[in-house]
Amino acid sequence: MRTLTGRTRIISTGAYLVIALVVLYLYADPYFCSLSKTGQSRLLVSVKLALVCSFWDLAAGWAAVTMFRHVGRTIPALFAAIIVAVGLASTPFWIYRGYGKFLFENTAADVSCFFTEGSGVAFPFVVAPALGLTTFIREWQIGKRDAEVQQLEL
Repeated sequence: MRTLTGRTRIISTGAYLVIALVVLYLYADPYFCSLSKTGQSRLLVSVKLALVCSFWDLAAGWAAVTMFRHVGRTIPALFAAIIVAVGLASTPFWIYRGYGKFLFENTAADVSCFFTEGSGVAFPFVVAPALGLTTFIREWQIGKRDAEVQQLEL
């Protein structure tokens, strides 16, 4: 059972990464996330942030399943979605250091172009709910798969 659920989680994390990449790429401002402004392409910056979002999703899903293992599939999925959405919605607030400076600015982990000008204000209202909903759907499907496997074992 654990092998099938683990395989499902890995495959669904890959799918989540692709969805996060598409959402972030479409959200990224082509002007601020351009090669001339940041020294990085819009795609590269989107990939970096999508990887972090996917890791956060994976950690939230693992925590939800660990905490609510025997409750069903709705509560773990909802808990993971809330953790992902709140964590991502808070990103503009902890990454901005003030006076136009960002955490990780001018480093390999620089994704500040997502949070410049009005983009930082919209991020919690556009990207965080979209990826939180994606987390809910992913965890719901994993819970459904887990329940099917348990039924087959009986």
